[in-house]
Amino acid sequence: MNKNIKRIIACTLAIGTILAAGPTKYVSFFTTAAHASSSDADELTDIQLETSSGSSIKLYTDSSYDDKLDDDPEIGATYYAKTSASKIKLDIDGADEDNVRIFKNDTAYEVGDNINISSGSTTTLKVRVYEDAYDDDEDYSSSDYNQYTIKIKNTNSDSEDDDVNLSNIVLSKGSINFDKDTTSYNVDVDSDVSSVDVQADPEDDDYTVKIDGTEVSEDEDYAKTVSLSTGSNTVLVKVLDDDDNTKTYTLNINRLEKKVTQQNNNGVDTGIPNKIENGTTPVNNANNAFNGVNNLVKGWKNDNGIWYYFENNGNKATGWKQVDDAWYYLDTDGKMKTGWVKDTNGKWYYLQASGSMAKSTMVDGYRLGSDGAWIN
Repeated sequence: MNKNIKRIIACTLAIGTILAAGPTKYVSFFTTAAHASSSDADELTDIQLETSSGSSIKLYTDSSYDDKLDDDPEIGATYYAKTSASKIKLDIDGADEDNVRIFKNDTAYEVGDNINISSGSTTTLKVRVYEDAYDDDEDYSSSDYNQYTIKIKNTNSDSEDDDVNLSNIVLSKGSINFDKDTTSYNVDVDSDVSSVDVQADPEDDDYTVKIDGTEVSEDEDYAKTVSLSTGSNTVLVKVLDDDDNTKTYTLNINRLEKKVTQQNNNGVDTGIPNKIENGTTPVNNANNAFNGVNNLVKGWKNDNGIWYYFENNGNKATGWKQVDDAWYYLDTDGKMKTGWVKDTNGKWYYLQASGSMAKSTMVDGYRLGSDGAWIN
């Protein structure tokens, strides 16, 4: 229903109720309503907040920044925004720009003007839509305009104006333990991985993110597919704010060469699977397979293409097994599993081609948590 029609119906009902109480209250009501808004001033259909360089800043209906403003703004309502930019500007729809002024304290700004936002504080802006073109010499009252309030939180502090960070980096293959203050990571991926999806989430929505020189947006989930050649690959992830403060994260992705299986005299492969965890290089445990003279098997052993892990007492390991910093799953026969597995706790996990459990990454479009479990 049209907002003006809603207002007329509401006023009619309210006036009818007050008339029953007496004419004095009716006059009092009419005066209060007139000061709440102007029936002759236009109503805005949209308010757009931007950084001085034109990057969009989201508006929220709550101070927790959970609910975005998706509908027309309401007269008299308060909206919230946050940004790291030191200057912002505002655009509107639904009214003539000559009729609109944005007030920061007692200073009036026109639509499109740059407005300074103090670091580490919240700035309140009053957006006022007047009945006619704004006149600096006119002494206006609240009955002459419709008002919208915007509270803008600047997320920078004076001591950390250049503290620009990502909140997370997620890879579709391989995994890293991300820390916003750590800017270089080493990652190993299997030999059959020819590309990897890199997702780089900014700490602030109005930061700009570039992956290997290509800007990525929220609509793209801040992600880009990067091709990998065999061996070392360097991927640069750059994040910058509106004041050109920047930080660059470096991903050193090593695509492993195909493993050549070597057999001993008994025809048994005595290598071990490459364990890839948090960017470390493949770890090779001791080759303690039987060598034909009944030596006790310890550690990893490949028998006819199937990997097993033997404890120090020579028994096959089953279930979950941590080796170094990686987790593996071996079935009741001791066979190392790969791919998706469902644990007895009902959770799904993904075991990479090396057998190690993936974590803090995306696999086949599914996000895995820091414990490796699928987040559904």
